[in-house]
Amino acid sequence: MHATGQEIPANLYQIISESKSGKKVAKHILGNGNNWPETQSLYYDNIDSFEATVLDVVQKEDKVYLILDRTAFYPLSGGQESDAGHIEIEDTKYQIAECFKSGKWIYHLLKSLPSEQNLTIDRQIQGKRVRATIDAKRRKQLTQHHTAAHIISAVCRKVLGSHVWQQGARKTVVEGHIDICLLYTSDAADE
Repeated sequence: MHATGQEIPANLYQIISESKSGKKVAKHILGNGNNWPETQSLYYDNIDSFEATVLDVVQKEDKVYLILDRTAFYPLSGGQESDAGHIEIEDTKYQIAECFKSGKWIYHLLKSLPSEQNLTIDRQIQGKRVRATIDAKRRKQLTQHHTAAHIISAVCRKVLGSHVWQQGARKTVVEGHIDICLLYTSDAADE
């Protein structure tokens, strides 16, 4: 509970991230996941391609999401854009436009290739093996912006004092941005 007496939502950081990115995930359109195992995260293993099994296909209006049993795609998190790349499903290649995590699962938003008019995926691919490849150049740039934000934050704390905190961040392929907050206390005056 906050000092003002207001309850702080358990998903506060998710709410902040969604409000900054302009993206809100409507959980009711994404399926319930009652029988799915948690998506195994491979994105810290530094791999550019992997095979996985399709757990579910969720199609809502013109958007198609895949839920895989494992993924090396880094999801939207902490102000950092997600990985992108492509996935091969039964000899057809689709772009992965973005990924996000909701609950225990990582959702992969498919985008049709320019040659395709409408994107439709047969739900019969559930349980099938797919091959996915990360856009390595995009990932490298996002990783560099992520690392730079940590370095700048640490340098600010070292130079300006322990009352300096990173308040927020945004890391895209084009730029990185961090918000620095100076928390002035009587202890900070002693530094």
